[in-house]
Amino acid sequence: MGTIARTVSVALPVVSILIVLGFLSFSQPQITGFAVGNVSSALRTLDALVSLQTFSGELIPDTAVVVVMLDARKAILPIKEFILRTGKPFNYTRGTLNSINYTGLGFTGDYVYALSLSEFPIDRDVKAGEHHLTMQIVYLQHVLFEKQEDIAVN
Repeated sequence: MGTIARTVSVALPVVSILIVLGFLSFSQPQITGFAVGNVSSALRTLDALVSLQTFSGELIPDTAVVVVMLDARKAILPIKEFILRTGKPFNYTRGTLNSINYTGLGFTGDYVYALSLSEFPIDRDVKAGEHHLTMQIVYLQHVLFEKQEDIAVN
């Protein structure tokens, strides 16, 4: 009886250690605490429509630009390129914009243009939370139009 008890007392810890090592090798546990995760999986790609409306009697200078800002990121697209990318009809003519004393070529007429934010050269990957999106039409140092929107991303 002494031999069996002695064998069990030695074999039990060895078998227990082998079971724990076998479990660890098959389950591949991860260290908790200072773990580094895949940051890109927490990012979401934001998309929105950037729209522009022109009116008869108002002129947007042809050298104006559409500026899109997403938080601290910024992208610029010339107004002419913006309108051409939409594929919609447009009225390109000579006119004036009295508010900035501009006389020259530009875009006018009753039209609505819209492009996806993906058409702009801007990084659209954001983390969950609230983000600030701004769209401006800028001619030289003059902001002709500005629209701001806060966007919540889950």
